[in-house]
Formats: sequence, structure tokens, C-alpha cells
Amino acid sequence: MDMLTETTLHINDHEFLEPDFIFWPRSIQVKDITAEDVQLLVEVADSSLSYDLGRKARMYAALGVRDYWAIDSVRMLVHIHRFDASSNVTYAQPLVRRHTDLAMPAAL
Repeated sequence: MDMLTETTLHINDHEFLEPDFIFWPRSIQVKDITAEDVQLLVEVADSSLSYDLGRKARMYAALGVRDYWAIDSVRMLVHIHRFDASSNVTYAQPLVRRHTDLAMPAAL
């Protein structure tokens, strides 16, 4: 699995997002990464937490990102959003973990 920080994730020819971290299979070149290829996407938030838990979470779910984590850097919590197979536009209720808890990406 490879990782990039502060990279551009292209949605289409005119739209993109810039997540804090993305992880994807090594067999895929950086220029060819799509949202469906992402094994884990991480946003680290302080003042943007409500945006990351709301609109961004809905956008990533609609794009097919299977595992999205929003880290609350103020409260030291990790909000784990996992793709819900019964819905193609939303995540299941996020799991909230403390920074001291063990958390594993679904791809592992």
C-alpha cells in the first residue's frame, strides 16, 4: 500500500479534492488513482471538522471511497466512516475512537 499527503484526488476533469492522506494499492500509479482505488482516505481537522463529517463525508461516499477517517485534532478522536454496501451514497454511522484505541483500515 502506498501513501501520499496533501495530494489532489481528481473527481472529474474539472473537480478535485485535496485530502490530507490517501492510501492505495502499489500496483496503481499516482496519476491513475481514482476514488474507487483509495483504500483509506484521512482528513485531519480542527476548525473544519463539521465540514469533514458532513459535506465531505457525503462527497467521499458518493465517489465510492470505502474507508474515510476524519481525525478531530482538538478532541483527539477518530471518526471512522466505512462504506455501507446497502447504500451507494452514504456511510454507515461512523465509529468514534479515541486516539489511544487501535483502529485498522478495512483494507487490512
